[in-house]
Amino acid sequence: MLDSLTAIHARLATLHDLFHTYELSWVMARICEKKHKPQNELTIGDIRDMVSHWIAAVTELDTLRARDAEKEFAQTAKVGYGLNGSHEERDHEYRVLHGDRSRERFHHRPARTPCGKDRYVDQAAQRALTG
Repeated sequence: MLDSLTAIHARLATLHDLFHTYELSWVMARICEKKHKPQNELTIGDIRDMVSHWIAAVTELDTLRARDAEKEFAQTAKVGYGLNGSHEERDHEYRVLHGDRSRERFHHRPARTPCGKDRYVDQAAQRALTG
């Protein structure tokens, strides 16, 4: 029973120490559930398919985020925050407040697709099966 601050702290420390074990167990349970197989029947092909799917999902999410961020620099988003007279003054004020798109690292970050994707997928699949 967690009846003191010391007991709660000790339990949280134990959970922290075992986090990666619990995380791997949870992930493997979800994979087995998704593949309708017990862990000992999973193949490298099963894991390879899931890692490939994950890479595609991450790449798509990065693309969607970058596309969404583009809207921040659209001409319609450049609203004056003061009594600026011309479009040039408005755009200058916008750059001062929001930064210059050409220097914004988020817009220039390539999609997170690992180099040697097939090798990466195979290594991840092997690690998943061997622990």
